[in-house]
Amino acid sequence: MIYVFAEDHPSKDVFTDFMLRELIIRILQTENRKVYTEQSRQLHNSHRLAYIVDYIRKNLDKNLTIKELSDKAYMSESNFHRVFKNELNISPVDFINNERIKRATVLLKIPNKKIKEVYMECGFNSLSYFVRMFKRVEKVTPKEYQCRNRAL
Repeated sequence: MIYVFAEDHPSKDVFTDFMLRELIIRILQTENRKVYTEQSRQLHNSHRLAYIVDYIRKNLDKNLTIKELSDKAYMSESNFHRVFKNELNISPVDFINNERIKRATVLLKIPNKKIKEVYMECGFNSLSYFVRMFKRVEKVTPKEYQCRNRAL
């Protein structure tokens, strides 16, 4: 943004304006996500997405589908996906996976907890998918994470 602003281009005002608008939108989306995730229990009676966030957290061990979640929100699948992504700046599937990984990090700190038990309790159907998602979020494999946290 600084580069565009400092550049001597006839349309720099338009570019700068668009970049500032996008920045504001991103900040608002991040704040919305924070509100939904932190206050989902208080909001779930009055707001559909807050209810869905709370439902996801309570049912991470189940096979959650977009169809099921969109039905609970009384929306079509495409509209649900669009609204969820616009409000929380993350897709429903990525949100579910992130919440499952958060739970997995807690479970992996329990002594003598097997990785198979962890991924099953977190709702993953495949060990390889669990490892891939875990590594994407935590930057280490579940086994490495478990070993590091047992040493602490």
